[in-house]
Amino acid sequence: MKINTPLLLAFSVFANYQTNLADTISTEQDTQNTYVTDSSDILYKIKRIKDLKDSLYFRGIDYQILENTFSNNEFEVIQDKIDISHSNSFESKVVRKEMTLEEYMARHDVNLKIARGNKFIAENEKQLMLAQERYSVPKEYITAIIGMETAFLPFKYLGNFTVFNVFASRFIFAKAEKRSIDELVSLFQLAFKTRKNVLSFKGSYAGAMGYGQFLPSSVNAYFISSKGDSSEIELNSIDDNIHSIANYLKKNGWTSADAYAALYKYNRSDAYVKSVIYIAEHLKKSE
Repeated sequence: MKINTPLLLAFSVFANYQTNLADTISTEQDTQNTYVTDSSDILYKIKRIKDLKDSLYFRGIDYQILENTFSNNEFEVIQDKIDISHSNSFESKVVRKEMTLEEYMARHDVNLKIARGNKFIAENEKQLMLAQERYSVPKEYITAIIGMETAFLPFKYLGNFTVFNVFASRFIFAKAEKRSIDELVSLFQLAFKTRKNVLSFKGSYAGAMGYGQFLPSSVNAYFISSKGDSSEIELNSIDDNIHSIANYLKKNGWTSADAYAALYKYNRSDAYVKSVIYIAEHLKKSE
C-alpha cells in the first residue's frame, strides 16, 4: 500500500512533527517488540513513519531532506512485497527444508553459470587479474559471486525494489529496527557522496545493490573503484564491482585454505556458499 503526500499531511491531525528525544532514543534501541497490526492499518503506519523520521533526524539527517523524501510519491510501504519475495527465495526454501542443496543448485543452474562464467572471465580478464593480484582473491571466486547474484544477466537481476522503501518498511513493521536505521543512514550518506536522490537506488528485496549485491553499509565500507579508491564509485560499473567483491572478501579474512568463512560473511547461506565454491572450482578446472 502506498503512503502518499495527502496521507502524510493528514497526519497533522494525528500528531505534530516535533522530535521527542525520549521517544527517539527509545526507537534507536533494537528491541524485540512485535507489532501486531493489519497491513491496512493506516494510522499505525503513519505513527511508525513519524517514529522513523524522528529516528533518522536524531541520527543527523536533515529535516528538510526527510520531509522531501517522505512526501515524494516514490516513497511506499512495501513490507508485503518483501515478505512474499523472501518467502519465495531459494535460500528460504532451503532453510525451511522445502528444497535440498542439490535442488537449490539445480534451480540456480550452476552448470550454466560455469559456462557463462568462462565467457565472463574472457571478457573481463584485465580487471579480474588486477583484482586478483591486488587482493589475493582468485578471479574465479569473484566471477562465481557475480554469477550467483546476477546469473550474468545484470539488467534482469540487479533488482527493481527501491532500497529506501525496503529498509523503511522493515523499520515500520519492527523487523530489525536498529539495523534498518543503520542501513537508511548509510543510504543517505551514499546518496550525498554520489550526488543522487536517496530514492533513486534500486536493488533486491533485501536492499542489496549492484552486480555484487551490496547493502548500503557494505557499499560505504567496502565498495571501491577499479583505481583502488572510494572517492568516485559507480554501483553499476562491472569493473568497480569486481574490485569491490575482492576487497570485501579480503577484508573479511579471505584465505584460499578457508574460502567458506569469508564467503559466509558475504552471504549467510550455506547453500549459497557451497554453490559459489562449486562454480569457482569448476571454473578453475575449465581454464
